[in-house]
Amino acid sequence: MQDRVVFTIRNVNDLQRFNELSKDITRLTLVSDNNKFEVDLGILNHLLNIEELALAGDFTGLEKVAMLKNLHSLSLQLKLKENDDLECMMTNTLTYLEVRDMRKLSDLSFIEKAPNLRKLFLMSLPSVYRLPRLNNIYALKIYELHKLVELDELKESKIKYLGLDLCSDTLSGTALAKIISCMSSIEHVDTHLDRNYKRDNVVCNQLIKMKLENLISNTGIMSMDNFLKL
Repeated sequence: MQDRVVFTIRNVNDLQRFNELSKDITRLTLVSDNNKFEVDLGILNHLLNIEELALAGDFTGLEKVAMLKNLHSLSLQLKLKENDDLECMMTNTLTYLEVRDMRKLSDLSFIEKAPNLRKLFLMSLPSVYRLPRLNNIYALKIYELHKLVELDELKESKIKYLGLDLCSDTLSGTALAKIISCMSSIEHVDTHLDRNYKRDNVVCNQLIKMKLENLISNTGIMSMDNFLKL
């Protein structure tokens, strides 16, 4: 696989260098590293072979991502503005989505517009309290969504692999175990709900009582490296 190109744009002059990137690039991380300078994603016009794209910083023209007909992996770490529409970035080809470190983001319903999404990673979204419809997702990893309390969408999902790390602070271990037990497709769950593992122990004990101990293992399957390989 081609090495990932990481390109940081700090000023207008950097945009000129961006145009020198090869049209054959398939994996790109694009960082807008200037609080006063918004980058228009129209600069992607000549990089239509991108398959894996990561965006970090302040961008306009988010709808330009839909031009990437081969895009299957998208990572978003955006400085959101009130009129930003993330739904326009959700394409039919997208199978992996990562949404992270976005303090103002509270509504994840845009994810429902990616019909073929298979893996979802949510990280450090302090304003999110509910999950979207999860449709065909089979692997979900959640990290540091402390206010996440509405997890009923898990019950209706087809998720096989679930990772819950430092999240849903106000939900008891018993409540979480009950939700997990209602997931008809679940094959493996990995939890690290609290730094002292108090709720994790409750989840484990409850699943054992329900004879679902086969869902828990110490194989590290939901570590980030393994999650990406699922």
